[in-house]
Amino acid sequence: PFLPVSHLVSLAIAAQNDSVLYIGSVSPGVHKSTDRGSTWTQMPFVTPLQAGPLLKVDPRNANTIYAAIWGQDTTRPGGVFKSTDGGLTWVEKNTGLRKQDRRIHTIELNPENADDLFIGVSNVSGDVIFRSTNGGNYCFGFSNGLPRLGVIGSIIIDTLNGRAYAEGGRYPD
Repeated sequence: PFLPVSHLVSLAIAAQNDSVLYIGSVSPGVHKSTDRGSTWTQMPFVTPLQAGPLLKVDPRNANTIYAAIWGQDTTRPGGVFKSTDGGLTWVEKNTGLRKQDRRIHTIELNPENADDLFIGVSNVSGDVIFRSTNGGNYCFGFSNGLPRLGVIGSIIIDTLNGRAYAEGGRYPD
C-alpha cells in the first residue's frame, strides 16, 4: 500500500506480535499498522518534526514505543518520547539530557530489559552516549573511555556478554 510520507526514517516491528508495525518519517511523523502493513493509521505526535523519529518497540509490549528525534540546535531540540498506548499519546523523556545533548542519531533497547535504553548523540562538548535504566525517566552520561566530542551512529547490545558496542566518529580538532 502507498503511504503519503516523505523521507522514511525507521521501521519498528513488535517482537511479540509481528502484525504490529510502526514507521517514522519526516512528514507526517508516525504511522501504525496492525495487519502487517496492509493498512496504516497516522498517529498523533507531540512535536513539529525537524527530522523523522527513530522508533523502537518494547519487546515485551507492542504498545510501548520509544521515539527519538534529532534536534537541529538548542532552539529546536529533539529528544526522547515514549508512548505506552500504541502511539496515541506521548510523554517527553528528556530528564538528564541537556538541549545540546538531543542531537540523537540512534536509540537501542536492551532486548532482555526494555527499561534499559541507550541513546547515541552528536556532541561537541560532553557525553556521546546516554543510558536510562528506568524506561527513560532519567538519562545519564554513559561515555566512559570515549572521546568527549563526536557522533555515535549505532549501538548494539550484546546480552550474552553483558556489553554495549558503539560505532561512531570524532569531530576534527
